[in-house]
Amino acid sequence: MGKDLVQDSPMTESLVFAVVIILLSVLGLVWDFATGLITSGVDGLLLLLICLMMGGLFSLQLLLLMMKRRKGSGN
Repeated sequence: MGKDLVQDSPMTESLVFAVVIILLSVLGLVWDFATGLITSGVDGLLLLLICLMMGGLFSLQLLLLMMKRRKGSGN
């Protein structure tokens, strides 16, 4: 039982890190629209694109980690 916990620890840390980055990306998007920065020009557009890129990449990582965890627990 303890051995499984040690083996899952890096995966759990990656899952938590991915969730934190996704939440920060969503907060960045909300802030971009709430402050009206999106309409101010290039700065708002760049913030929007960076938040979407980071959120998308870490959502994909989260999805792959969850699929890997599900596949491993099915045995």
